[in-house]
This record gives sequence, structure tokens and C-alpha cells, in this order.
Amino acid sequence: MFAVTLAARAGSPARCALCHDDLVEAPPPCTGCRTLVHPDCRAGEPCPTLGCALGRTVWARAIPSEPRPRRRRWWPEVLIGAAFGGWCLAVVVVNLMGTSCGPRVERGRADFYALHDAADRFKLARGRYPERMHELHDFLREYSPVDPWGNLYVLLPHVRGVAFVSPGPDGALDTDDDLDSRDLFERAW
Repeated sequence: MFAVTLAARAGSPARCALCHDDLVEAPPPCTGCRTLVHPDCRAGEPCPTLGCALGRTVWARAIPSEPRPRRRRWWPEVLIGAAFGGWCLAVVVVNLMGTSCGPRVERGRADFYALHDAADRFKLARGRYPERMHELHDFLREYSPVDPWGNLYVLLPHVRGVAFVSPGPDGALDTDDDLDSRDLFERAW
């Protein structure tokens, strides 16, 4: 084993390894590790320094203990709950978006495209736009000129051809719920 020599700082006295008081007169050091201890602190005991060949050998021994209870993991449940909550929120939002007759309005807009396409084909064949809805019957491909609420579409003359109006859910023209193809195609016209 090797010897370790600890020197005190210049100007400060050496200290006892046990009580940490200043050593007024230097006692003889331990022959095994050269540790300085008051003769009163040692009191006939072997060197108090752990690992000293002349001192006590202290071995740490493992104390058997009961196994720790396994901690329950909470984060998978939180992730599953958050994913389920997000899915529920998405379902609610999609359903709320459709409460204002959304699918029916979209079908009405798709019908306007089909009706305008039929009116354009009518003009190519006859040289003029139709004046009544029944004139479009031959030009509509497997299509009934009925809006999503079961009302007939109304054909109106327009500066740039024809326009179509759906009376909407209430079945009456000139109300706030009417669908008008001029609103749909206003940028194009």
C-alpha cells in the first residue's frame, strides 16, 4: 500500500482527523497512513482512517430489505386518454360543421354545375339559352332537376346566360335560405 502525505497550507495549523481541532503540537502520525490524530482522540484505539492497514477494516455489508413495490406507470394511460379525447373532439367538430345543412348545400352546388353544363350544351345545340326548366330535360344526363330538399330548381334569365335558384329548406323563393348559382359563379361572371 502507498502512503499519502497531507501537508497543511502554509500559515494554517494542521487539524486532527477526528475532531478537526487545530493540532498545537504535532503528534506522531499513524505508521500505516500518516494520519494526524490527537492522542486523546485516539485513546488507544487503532487508526480511525478507513482503509488504513493498521486501523479497523470496515466493510459495507448489504442489508437485505424487502423488495420495493413496483411503481405504477401513469403516462400510457394519459396518452391513451389524450388520443381518445382528440378523436372525440374531431367527431364533434365534424358533426357540428354539418348541422347547417352542409351536405345538402354541397349537393346543391354540385347540381348548379350540372345545370349550367346542361344550359351550355343547350345553347350549343339550339343557339340560345333555355327559357324554361323543362327545355333542359333532354340535356340533363340521368339527373332530376330537384334540389336536395325536394323542391324544383327555378331557372332565371341572366345577363350572361341563365341562373338557377333553389328555394332551400323552407321551399319559398326570395328568403335567406335560398341557394343561388349567381353566388357560386359570381367570380366567373
